[in-house]
This record gives sequence, structure tokens and C-alpha cells, in this order.
Amino acid sequence: MEHIKLITEVCMRQDWQHEGPDITIDAGGGRKQLVQSEPYLHEGLEMIRLYTRVGPLSKLSETQLSALLGLNFSFAFGALASFGEDLVMTETLLMHDSAHDQIALAVRFLAETSDGYENQIYGTDQH
Repeated sequence: MEHIKLITEVCMRQDWQHEGPDITIDAGGGRKQLVQSEPYLHEGLEMIRLYTRVGPLSKLSETQLSALLGLNFSFAFGALASFGEDLVMTETLLMHDSAHDQIALAVRFLAETSDGYENQIYGTDQH
């Protein structure tokens, strides 16, 4: 299934706003989180990568980075990672096996979890 078509169908079912591959999630309390998606080819397998920015890595201490890395094991979906100059949450799913509900659960989890970290660590709502 084509990437944008899949994102559009998921967003329609969940009543989420999207612009192409970018999904905007209401994170509660007047906060919003942008979850981006992109097709990804790995060893010939079509995949979809979901990611959302948390905040700049440069504002984190070594202690904070170590603590955040330790959280990865407890996540239901995804992982914290660095992408460019940002701390992000990311998840990669097989495109042909990705049921709408699985993508919706992953998007919701990434948005809510990363928004919570953005609020706790940076005190912002920029992403």
C-alpha cells in the first residue's frame, strides 16, 4: 500500500489532521505533537518510519541522555534516538504488515510520550 494513502486512511479513521506524511495529534491540555512519516526501504522490504521531535540534544546533560537511553527498554513502541540536532522518538513498521490499528497505536504512543518528555525536559510545546 502506498505510504501517503496508508497515512490518509489511518488519519481518517482516527479523526487526526494530516498534511501529506505529517500527522498532528492532540496531546491533551491544549498541546499538540507532530508525528512525521516516511517510506523506508530496508533490504528490499517496504517499511514506514514514524518519528517525532522532542527537543534539542544540546540542552541535555550527559546524565539526562543516559537516563533517557535507559527508558527505551520500557517503551511499548519505538525508541528515543538522536536525529540531526534533535532528540526524537521513532518507530519503524513493515508496510505490508502494518494494520491501520497498529500504525494508529504507534503514532498515538509516540506523540503522547514524546510530548510528555518535551514538556518535562524542555517546558515547551514546539514539536
